[in-house]
Amino acid sequence: MVTTTSVTPCTDAENQVGQFAVVLLFDAAEVDDENPAPVVEQVARTSEYGRWTTTVTVPKTAKNGDTYVAIAACFAGADSNEPFRVYESEEFVVAVAPTAPPASPVAGKPAFTG
Repeated sequence: MVTTTSVTPCTDAENQVGQFAVVLLFDAAEVDDENPAPVVEQVARTSEYGRWTTTVTVPKTAKNGDTYVAIAACFAGADSNEPFRVYESEEFVVAVAPTAPPASPVAGKPAFTG
C-alpha cells in the first residue's frame, strides 16, 4: 500500500478548491506507451482547503523489484473531463518484506497461572 498526500492544495489559478483528486498507478514499463492503462485508480475527496490524502493498494501480482509510477490530478467536479492541476509523477520500486522462518517448537510442560 502507498499513501499519497497533497503538498500543494487542489486549487485552480483563482484559488477555487477542486472537489476531488484522482491518483493513477501505472506499470513503469508501460507508462510511456501512447495510451497506457492504469493498474489502479483511486479517487480522493478534497478538504475545504484543497488538501487530500488516499491510500493506493499495489496490485497483488507485484513482485519484489517491480517499478510503478503514481500520477495525481485535481478536478473541479464530477462533470470535469480535464484536470486543472496535474502533480509531478512519482516512481517507486516494490520492496517485499522478508518473511520470518517458522518458529521451532519448544518442548516442556506448560505452566498456568490464575
